[in-house]
Amino acid sequence: MKKNAITLLMLFITLQIISQEIPKFSLTKEGVFPIVVKVDSLASDQIYSRVIEWIQVTYKDPEKVLKADIKNKMIRINGYTKKGFYRLFSDGDKVFYSFDYSIEFNFKEGKYRMSFAPGEIRVGTSIVHFNTLNFLDEKDRNGNSYEGCKGSYEKTINDISKSIHDYILGEVDKNDNW
Repeated sequence: MKKNAITLLMLFITLQIISQEIPKFSLTKEGVFPIVVKVDSLASDQIYSRVIEWIQVTYKDPEKVLKADIKNKMIRINGYTKKGFYRLFSDGDKVFYSFDYSIEFNFKEGKYRMSFAPGEIRVGTSIVHFNTLNFLDEKDRNGNSYEGCKGSYEKTINDISKSIHDYILGEVDKNDNW
């Protein structure tokens, strides 16, 4: 009986650890606030190394993406997302936009901080006249809604965050069967 209770307790603790969600980025009038992600089982140098690896496997030209690198302390990258969010217009059109971004990582024992900064927004190759803070407004200067922008934008940046987190924890699908 005692053995079963201990086993159940260990299972419960394991499920609690596994089910912990990482903090989400959220767009507010003040911008996008940094998030702090706990990875208790890892030292700062391990987290740093895994972020460097993630950059190497994620970006086509990692050396162009990496803008600052202070070993085991800080990394800054600039990236670009094609079709990173969409906007629903009243006539039913759904227009996709691409955007530049900057992410800064800071490392401490058992955790890292991610700061996300939005950059230019484009439709095709043209830079648009609005920015991410406009997503919180109901309509643009022409009376068009920003419907869909905030939610799809937050989903994209949180997908990037999840990709990094999964890589740090080794939860990636490694295709070693070649």
